[in-house]
Amino acid sequence: MLQRNLCELDGMILENGTYVEDHDHVIMHQAMPLEEVKKVVHWCQERNLAFYLETNSGVYCNDQMIKDGPAVMIKYGQGKGADLSNATEKAKSFIDSFTLIHGDEFYREDVNKIDFIIRDDQDHLDAITAFPHLAHNTWGDKGDLALFSDLGPTGINKKTCH
Repeated sequence: MLQRNLCELDGMILENGTYVEDHDHVIMHQAMPLEEVKKVVHWCQERNLAFYLETNSGVYCNDQMIKDGPAVMIKYGQGKGADLSNATEKAKSFIDSFTLIHGDEFYREDVNKIDFIIRDDQDHLDAITAFPHLAHNTWGDKGDLALFSDLGPTGINKKTCH
């Protein structure tokens, strides 16, 4: 097995730039307002979308993510060049790292961003219409082939966080 010697990390920029740490000191943390979290969670639930909340304490998902997430993550891994076996293993590890929650447990004040599986590009476009004041990104591929959309505080990204 190939091993890499990585330098010791002295900082991190996470969650599209909503959390920045330098030498174990938090220099910026911009969580989503609770009311926005509630609105996005409700919107995802109404549409029966698989989604998860990214927080500093962990990643929290709905039942639909447990059902739909593995196949989508396998597709993501294969798109990054992994063979089926490796992609399946990574997808399982990814989904297994989530904490399944229900109901009011989704209404958290520590949410940095919310990711959801895109069934088609319309899901992403509808999110932009429903939440024009939030930052919108897609990942897993580009355009109509994107696998995920994420929503977070506007005006923040890894390139321009301060």
